[in-house]
Amino acid sequence: MSSNHPEPTIRQYTSADWPAVRDTCIAAFTLIHEGFERALGRELFLLVYPDWRASNESYLRSLCDTDESQRILLAEIDGGVVGFVHYEFRRDKLSGTLGLNAVHPGWQRRGIAAKLYARVFDILRAEGMKFVQVGTGGDEAHIPARGAYEKSGFTACDRNAHTEGARRANLARRESLP
Repeated sequence: MSSNHPEPTIRQYTSADWPAVRDTCIAAFTLIHEGFERALGRELFLLVYPDWRASNESYLRSLCDTDESQRILLAEIDGGVVGFVHYEFRRDKLSGTLGLNAVHPGWQRRGIAAKLYARVFDILRAEGMKFVQVGTGGDEAHIPARGAYEKSGFTACDRNAHTEGARRANLARRESLP
């Protein structure tokens, strides 16, 4: 990260962070859904995503209000939440997954996502995981997300049709452990 930008502190989510995490999620996914609307046209977009904000908020709430919240990390700058990542792992498969994650649009392209992902990789490595994956959109609106994943060492595994006609990209990163 350049010296012009403050370094984020990466820390565990707490319930007091809910409003900031929700706002970050909605702000970041607004850009994605604007891209979906451009690609699908307004009428089809409203049929496919009638209330995407409520849907995103509900899913995020399901993570934040359960034991899943133990696997949510935040990036904080000057006391404000600027990004988050949820992750999972399966010991039986030696694999981890980056889940829902976002950096507030006002803080994107400053290496914040990379810092969040690096912390997750450290945690997964310590848990014995050998493989990390993430799924993201294969459409134009997800180009910045795919770029952030690729900068963190993910490579495309496959692209398959998404049920709603959008393309989905699956990326993976293999961990080499000491």
